Amino acid sequence: MVLIKNMTLILKILPLNYNFFYGAVIGLFSWGWQHLGLTVLSLAVFLQYFYSKKRSYFFVFVFGYYLAATRGMLFGANVYFDGMAYGFAVWIADALIVSGAYILFWSKSRKVIGFILTIILLVIPPVGFIEWVNPIFTAGIFFPGTGFVGLIFLFICVIFVGKCVSHVAGMSVLIGIMLFLIIFINNNGDIYKAIEPINTNFGQLYKDETDFIESYKTQNKFLKLVKNTNQSIVVLPETALGWWNNNNMLIWSNLPDDKIVIAGANMLSNTIKDKSENVILKVTNKGYNVIYRQRLPIPISMWKPWSTVGAAAHYFDKDSAETFSINDIKAVAFLCYEQLLPILYIESLQKKPDVMIGISNLWWNIESSGENIQRAKMNLMSRLYNVPFIFAANRRVIN
Repeated sequence: MVLIKNMTLILKILPLNYNFFYGAVIGLFSWGWQHLGLTVLSLAVFLQYFYSKKRSYFFVFVFGYYLAATRGMLFGANVYFDGMAYGFAVWIADALIVSGAYILFWSKSRKVIGFILTIILLVIPPVGFIEWVNPIFTAGIFFPGTGFVGLIFLFICVIFVGKCVSHVAGMSVLIGIMLFLIIFINNNGDIYKAIEPINTNFGQLYKDETDFIESYKTQNKFLKLVKNTNQSIVVLPETALGWWNNNNMLIWSNLPDDKIVIAGANMLSNTIKDKSENVILKVTNKGYNVIYRQRLPIPISMWKPWSTVGAAAHYFDKDSAETFSINDIKAVAFLCYEQLLPILYIESLQKKPDVMIGISNLWWNIESSGENIQRAKMNLMSRLYNVPFIFAANRRVIN
């Protein structure tokens, strides 16, 4: 009798374990690699919405997928979440919230309408602020140059395959497409040639905000790199200019007359008391101006809407998604974490810019999945909206 009860329990648990590991394998191989073709495997999440026989099976599938795909979050735990234990808790909580959002509208009888509602829920705030391995980015591979319409086409195709094609056949086609793309797709994407990005391996920048000598040395290292570039417009990584003040401007007054620098900096907010701002500056040897204020810093660790301190978020500002001009070049910016969120691309790229500019400071990332995901997202949306992009990042020191 005990044996029968144990066997019954095992049979109930096995499908859950299988779906968790199935999802984890999909998440592991979909995101964080340099081969853009691998990202199409993430569409298995959408297909599984239709193939799952139970809500609980789909939940553990998405949970496994999300944990594996966002594995890079753990490597930044000590930096952004005050220790590994806190970071681990945030990582798990994030996965649980997103997984819960995936199953909220799931039902056996109304899967199509449930799927449509789920997509909307996953893109718009607040869930859209933390769901950063959304498969909708793959529309850039299947429907390049179609913009928002391409997203609609992708959803129609997923619904058709999910409703009309068997699980085995659907996954076989997806894997076949993935293997084809790995061989034939151009992973570099459409890089904007008129602006030159500078990528560095300087490690943590400005560890001590009061160390003016170190700040001076770091600023001059960036200045030297800019002077050696070929293009007149140069993009530096996030935080390249440190905490911006008049002393910094004295250094950058040594820029050549023909150079314009677009770079990340930190400033105290002029509009929100005690808040800092992650901004992008346009600097020449004559002066500077703020051309972009970060819409969405990393939630919880940087953006703390419940607190009077932390980084300011400008997502809800009226003109937050507006373009800015650089020598008649119409540009939009995505500052680090923002490169992961589909809602920000959708809003910004409706403005029909000439170029997307992405900057990051990834000194904390001891493995490359975080940067690879950021680059992949920019590349995929560049293809979807037919807007070239550039990417500048600072990474850890390579010994």
